[in-house]
Amino acid sequence: MIGSRQLLSQACRRQLSSLVVAEHDNSHLLSSTLSAVTAAAQLNGDITMLVLGHDSEGVAKQAAHVAGVSKVLHADDPAYGTWVAENVSRAVATVQANGAYSHILAVSSMAGKNFVGRLGAELDCAPVTDILKVVDEETFVRPMYAGNAVATVRAAGALKILTVRPTSFEKAEATGGTASVEIAVPPESGADAGLASFVSESVSGGDRPDLTTARVVVAGGRGLKDGENFKILEKLADKLGGAVGASRAAVDAGFVANELQVDLAVL
Repeated sequence: MIGSRQLLSQACRRQLSSLVVAEHDNSHLLSSTLSAVTAAAQLNGDITMLVLGHDSEGVAKQAAHVAGVSKVLHADDPAYGTWVAENVSRAVATVQANGAYSHILAVSSMAGKNFVGRLGAELDCAPVTDILKVVDEETFVRPMYAGNAVATVRAAGALKILTVRPTSFEKAEATGGTASVEIAVPPESGADAGLASFVSESVSGGDRPDLTTARVVVAGGRGLKDGENFKILEKLADKLGGAVGASRAAVDAGFVANELQVDLAVL
């Protein structure tokens, strides 16, 4: 005979559902999103992927083929083309209001971190960032103190907002899925929140892989003395097909740009 506690646990599991916010360039689904899908699959609920973009129908089709995804919600508008945080967070909040998901997952990238904090404020939910492992539906492992410590944390509340460290999870299969594609319900006042506008972007790193998804990272710190010496690491990274990273000390000293910082503050 099944006890009442076990029945309640089973009922809660049936209600689990995850919303994965897809990261892409309006043409291709980024591989980091596949890692977020793997994390969502470990939560044992249905997975919906949200594709926000402009002229991004191809991305929605790619998302529908990802193994494990049961539904794709697609919102296509110029306001979503450059991932302005104010527009993205409001769109995700609207989808959450209609779908009542138990978990919202985003990639732990510059773009993901840019909107997740605002989303947490809108939904009154403190995000759990940079998760390295899913223990269960409310318990996660994440780094602390610039990566020098790892903590197991438990998130209270009906909703959990997570950012996923893509290098800590295997990538879901990009093919084999048969998800349906539906139009996402837009915010009542339109896609553009009117709070910020995109001006321009400057991308560094050339043809090297993104730091958050690179298989190999060649990192240096204050021992290199100045930014000129980072060219030695760049040559090695190019030979290995990897990315270049830097410690916080090297970044604070102005050796390299902020986006190269990795969790290696002891270098």
